[in-house]
Amino acid sequence: DVPLQALLRQTDSWRPEVLGLSISNLVQFGTLKFCLNELRSELGNHCPALMVGGLAPNQAPQLARQLGADIWAANPRKAIEAVQ
Repeated sequence: DVPLQALLRQTDSWRPEVLGLSISNLVQFGTLKFCLNELRSELGNHCPALMVGGLAPNQAPQLARQLGADIWAANPRKAIEAVQ
């Protein structure tokens, strides 16, 4: 629900090491893939590691892997393990 330009500005301003994005339904996969590509394109070397999670990736892990995220986590515990 975050507008892409706001996400880009905030990420560029805060410079996190990891940015986690989640989606709840399969219809959002295309939008999420677009956002990941835009983050990398706009932020270049300043782009954080991009983590994907949520109900939709858990329902379709094969699609989640195709998004091109740096990290995919099925649950919060696995997400923490992935970034440590």
